Amino acid sequence: MPDAPAVLPAPGPVSRAALILGVIITAVSFVALLVILSLYFVETTPHAALYWLSLWGLPLGFMLMLSYVLLALRRRQHARRLRALGAPA
Repeated sequence: MPDAPAVLPAPGPVSRAALILGVIITAVSFVALLVILSLYFVETTPHAALYWLSLWGLPLGFMLMLSYVLLALRRRQHARRLRALGAPA
């Protein structure tokens, strides 16, 4: 196995909040998209807020989840750098 640290530090509150908010925002905007499609199916005009949720919620949620991945990558590199210097994990 490549030089993966034995114990990674736990995610901080910022990265944990980014992940949780990203998942919630993405799920809500996906539900809004499904509601829009079902309202079109029954030939009703959806409310403008549903368009806003689906248009801006999906990219925002995915950007928050991507920021969690980038923060985890940074945390892993920092742990690997500390291990290379001989610091205890």
